[in-house]
Amino acid sequence: MSTTPPIPSKPRPPVLPRQPLGSGAAAAGATAAIEDLRGELQGWFDMSPLGQVVFDESGAILRHNPALAQMLGPLPGQLRDAAPDLRLLLGWPGELPAVADTRTQDGWLANAAGEPLRVRVRVRGVSGGDAAASPAGPPRAGSRCWRIAISRTSATSPASRSRR
Repeated sequence: MSTTPPIPSKPRPPVLPRQPLGSGAAAAGATAAIEDLRGELQGWFDMSPLGQVVFDESGAILRHNPALAQMLGPLPGQLRDAAPDLRLLLGWPGELPAVADTRTQDGWLANAAGEPLRVRVRVRGVSGGDAAASPAGPPRAGSRCWRIAISRTSATSPASRSRR
């Protein structure tokens, strides 16, 4: 496995507030706009061709998108129950990047059919308030989460390379 240099940080957009916005028509309008934006972001997450997963400090998988399930098959609710090769590429639990840092690594995972799949994994540390909320609600304030994007890369499988 090779590790590629981290992707340079970009200026971060402002984080939408999670605290109450007060009362009245202006607050209701702002709350509706925030919910519309969250719905739009969830739509982009769901339809992304990249496999994506968000997990917290305990290794609880907060959410993943359909592309990841199609790529790797069903995921357990906890990373400790995930395949060792996935945990290794993610760097869980001991080699996760800090908040606002991104680590990119290439490697091999088993696809949903159990065949080798060459992937590039990007792991980014985010604060709980910036992470995608789980279906059960938002992460706790002050907690850390990690966003993962997994893309397929073109390469021959380890088995076909060993036959050469």
